[in-house]
Order: sequence, then structure tokens, then C-alpha cells
Amino acid sequence: ARPTDPARADALLETAVIAGDPRAQHDRAEALIASGQSLPRARSLAETCAARGNVECKFLFATLQADGVGGARDPAAARTALQKLVDPPYFHAGAARELGLLLVSGADAGPPDPAAGIPLLLRAQVLGDGQASFELGKLAEAGIGMPQSIDEALKHFDQAVADGYPPAQAEADRLRGM
Repeated sequence: ARPTDPARADALLETAVIAGDPRAQHDRAEALIASGQSLPRARSLAETCAARGNVECKFLFATLQADGVGGARDPAAARTALQKLVDPPYFHAGAARELGLLLVSGADAGPPDPAAGIPLLLRAQVLGDGQASFELGKLAEAGIGMPQSIDEALKHFDQAVADGYPPAQAEADRLRGM
């Protein structure tokens, strides 16, 4: 196997972005976000490929809207977009998690609504989203939207670890050391 040439790979990706390939646009947007470079371009790419129907781009664009990355914060639009991804035919775990977190925190410009957000986090957990399990563990530990319970928190943190979300291990270890 010959070594990968990062500059050539980047040039090929950019060619695919310019040609309108939604997957390439998504990947370029993610790379720009990860590097903190050209966030308005990242948002524009996510919006463009979302408009072409790419589900991962729809999710990415909604999260950018929710957080105000690369442009204005628009929690109402983000909530609407995430809700569409939570429902059939998508059942997108990340969208369920993010919408659940928006509702629990009130970051969607409404009052905090754990009763509406926790079922979405549970749905994401069932779909294998480790971060959703982690967030449920934090809520259980704090008693937000459910009875405060270290045992319940540990159950969620352990599930997060099983689903490949490494930060949950430190939380589980911390609780077991109490």
C-alpha cells in the first residue's frame, strides 16, 4: 500500500465538495468545525447538503443552528429540524439526544421541560447513543426530571460506557468511590 498524501486527499475532497457531493460537503463541514476554521463556510456546506436531503447534513445543520456556530443562533429552527429527524422515517439517535437536551435545559428558548426531554434521551439511549446515556446519568444523579438516584445514574453511566462513550467511565468510577 502506498502512503496517503494528505494534500492530494484534501484536494480530491474539495473537488467533490465543489461538484456538489453531499457526503463530501458533510465531511468538509465536519473538518472545518473540528479545526475551528471557516465556520460560516462549514454552516453553508451543511445547509446546502441538508437541502439536498442528506440526513447527516440535516442533523449537522440543526446542531449548528442550535449552537449558533457559523451564523446566528436559531433554536426554534433547530428544534423543528431535529423533531423531523426524530420521527419516522429517520429515528435519528443524535437528533433525539440533541432535542432532548434542548428541552431539558430550556436552550430552545423555552422553559426547561425535563418531562418532554427525558423520553427523547431514553429513545436515543435505546438506539445506542452513549452520550444520551451519559446525559441521563447526570440527570439521575442530580434528580432533574426523575428521582435522584445514584443507582440509576450508575446504570446510565455503565450503559454509556458499553455504548462507547469514554467520559462516562470517570463518572461511574467517581460515583462508585462515594
